[in-house]
Amino acid sequence: MPDTARLVAALQTLLADNSVGAISPQDVRDFLVSVHPGGRSATKVVASSSLGVTSQRYVQADYQCDGVADEVQINAAIASLGVFGGVVELTEGTFNLAASITPVSQLWLRGAGHGVDNIDSPTTFYGTVLILSANANTSVIASTST
Repeated sequence: MPDTARLVAALQTLLADNSVGAISPQDVRDFLVSVHPGGRSATKVVASSSLGVTSQRYVQADYQCDGVADEVQINAAIASLGVFGGVVELTEGTFNLAASITPVSQLWLRGAGHGVDNIDSPTTFYGTVLILSANANTSVIASTST
């Protein structure tokens, strides 16, 4: 169920007395969306194409890379976090970059790390790898703050 912004009066009526347990988890999420219109921090998963496009981790990710200019999907995931920031998790595998990844405030960019077990191929062990394309004259991660 999607989170729904509600009028403050409706929330005050609902939250005034919860002695009968009338407040559901969805009510709490709706409350958060209502008082923080920018949303709450989130986690977005970006999948490497080297997982294989039919793998469970690839299909279930929020963003799927195609192995070419993967910074487009990574930067889209970063942009989707909103003002409260959050985590962009890069799956295990290789991400091919043609331009920079641009971080924002309140961002945690997290890779899979060395020696992580790929659940779709139990005999393969590898972490997250960022590769800058040949002749790409840029930084892998470029901060825009001064």
